[in-house]
Amino acid sequence: MLCSFFIYGIVMAIIPRQYTALANDRISQEIEQLAHKIDGADYASASTEIYNFCIQNHAVATLSTGDEVAAFGEKENTVGNTYSLSVALHLFESSESSVLTVIASASTAGEITRTFLRMLPLVIGATLLLSFLSAWFCSRLIVTPVLQISSVSKRMAQMDMTWHCETGRTDELGTLARSLNTLSERLTQTMGE
Repeated sequence: MLCSFFIYGIVMAIIPRQYTALANDRISQEIEQLAHKIDGADYASASTEIYNFCIQNHAVATLSTGDEVAAFGEKENTVGNTYSLSVALHLFESSESSVLTVIASASTAGEITRTFLRMLPLVIGATLLLSFLSAWFCSRLIVTPVLQISSVSKRMAQMDMTWHCETGRTDELGTLARSLNTLSERLTQTMGE
């Protein structure tokens, strides 16, 4: 159980951070691809590409060329933590340099952490069930035969040779049971002589 909780705690601490980093890296690469795609394009096709990008990625973008600023996307798309990136580019129709600024909702580790916490009761229940089943199986497979052999050896120490160990097993416990049976037979024979 402790191992399970330890592993779950590590996963709960590492996964959200890694997810946030990977998601932000992905959106950064997509913004770079968009900038490469529209660099040198005319204003109309650039606007269409930026608009489609904002819809697909739930982002807001501004395209600044000189004193003109065009906005794309809806502000509601960037509620909470945000990730922004600005890229310089040149549009075909303008002699001035343009700046594309994209603001996207950052993937928050908080959502993943809350999900892990909501799953915690299920994980605790599954861990308890698995631990109980493992303990029961272990007691049936190992502990019960050891207790039987221990009881037989106590009877043997009191010179009671009316017992017989079960030898259906082929592992070390079976070997021990067969050895006790052999010892009992020889002691009985020796005492009889």
